[in-house]
Amino acid sequence: MVAPLDLILKKPCPGGCEKFLYERAYYMVKNEVWEAAGFGRGLACLDCLTEKLERKLTPSDFTDAPCNEPIFDVLRNVDGSRPARKRK
Repeated sequence: MVAPLDLILKKPCPGGCEKFLYERAYYMVKNEVWEAAGFGRGLACLDCLTEKLERKLTPSDFTDAPCNEPIFDVLRNVDGSRPARKRK
């Protein structure tokens, strides 16, 4: 049986930050980045992922999933490594 989404998202971040997952942004990183952090299956907030990796995240860490666009917007302002997204 699969747990309802609201029960899953009310769980604290497994990274140890004590924030609930529904309070955080959604994102998708490449499998090798997630495996390097050692979280296994599941979710974790960006702050905990960064802490586990012991480095700053870069655009190349993320997939091209649409949920990452807000993250790319932030990273674009930091390092300019991705071209600006065309707004509709």
